[in-house]
Amino acid sequence: MPSLVKIGLTKHSAAKRAAGLFTTGVPAPFTVEGSWKIHPALFSATETNIHRELQSYRYLDNREFFVLEVEEVTQFVDQFVRTHRLSASGGDLTLAEAWGLSV
Repeated sequence: MPSLVKIGLTKHSAAKRAAGLFTTGVPAPFTVEGSWKIHPALFSATETNIHRELQSYRYLDNREFFVLEVEEVTQFVDQFVRTHRLSASGGDLTLAEAWGLSV
């Protein structure tokens, strides 16, 4: 079943970001399904390119939510990061978190 998956940029840990998103306007806590370390200089461009590639799956044009199977988006981001050699060798910087909320 497709999920509503958030793919976004954070300079903090994925768990901290997910916890910060759980507010009164959100029906359930987010579950971190994946996290990829990206070189800091490539953050913005990488996020923009991933969002562009997944545009047809966007829930709303001005939000970072996509209607996809969590496994599909995880595989896509894994492949994107490998293909473009974006992985950082260390540090705590995380580019993409995928949180699944069934829709």
